[in-house]
Amino acid sequence: MRPSSRSLPPGRPPRRPTPPGTGPPRRAPHRVPVRAAGPTQGAVPDPLPPPEPVAEAPAPGRNRRRLLLAALAVVGVAVLVVEGIALARTIGSQESARRDVATPLQAPADLPVEGSLVLSRIRADGTVEVTQWIRSTEDITELSVAAPDVGVGADGVSVTGARLVAADGTSLADDLTVTAEPRVVGLESPTTMVRATYVLRGAAEQSGTVRGRVLARAVALDLSFPAQAGPTVVVVAAAGDGVVRNLACANAQSSVALLRPCGTPDGTRWRVRLPPAGRGDVVAAQVDVS
Repeated sequence: MRPSSRSLPPGRPPRRPTPPGTGPPRRAPHRVPVRAAGPTQGAVPDPLPPPEPVAEAPAPGRNRRRLLLAALAVVGVAVLVVEGIALARTIGSQESARRDVATPLQAPADLPVEGSLVLSRIRADGTVEVTQWIRSTEDITELSVAAPDVGVGADGVSVTGARLVAADGTSLADDLTVTAEPRVVGLESPTTMVRATYVLRGAAEQSGTVRGRVLARAVALDLSFPAQAGPTVVVVAAAGDGVVRNLACANAQSSVALLRPCGTPDGTRWRVRLPPAGRGDVVAAQVDVS
């Protein structure tokens, strides 16, 4: 190497060359550490979401069990419904039976201790609604029932809704058919009192001279029994605002239907008391129905 021709300042010694490997140590370059992206130091990372459940195909045996349980549930409901209906019908029949329990008859005050009572109500259409009682001190085992004879030339009398009830409330006959020919009704059990209810049709006719006036040629059936005794009380009333004008009686033993005045007014009603010998007489009534 050639010596430098550059001149040194005065008083400064020349720099000696440094032998290789004897100079000061080199500093390593300062490097800034680079942090990797990620969660902040000290923070808890968010948990991962749970995996979606995977539906498993039901086993064939499980399907059969489900179908069997469903079928049993349907059958159980049907059984409950049927049992409920049966229970309701049973309760209904018991209530009906309770209502149908026979109630002993209560004799009206006008019924003789031994004899008969007829309560007749003449309606505007000419029909006669009747409640007829008979009472005896001896057992009644049969009854003779016949429609009244209202005279020659008149239309026959028909009876509807005829019903017979014994003293203990037992029904003896329902919707009894009655004609002019006497009919004997046998009683299964003897009784001392009978009540008959019915409606007479064809027993009344309109007056040809007075408008709204009706002549009822009969007000009751012929109801009798072998040991019958005592008088017969007949009470006649008019339905609504009608007025009973008078009563007339005809001797049942006479071949001539001759009417004679009978009875007396009793408030808005009329009544007549027939003696035992005349209990079969026919009672007629004249009524203004309007």
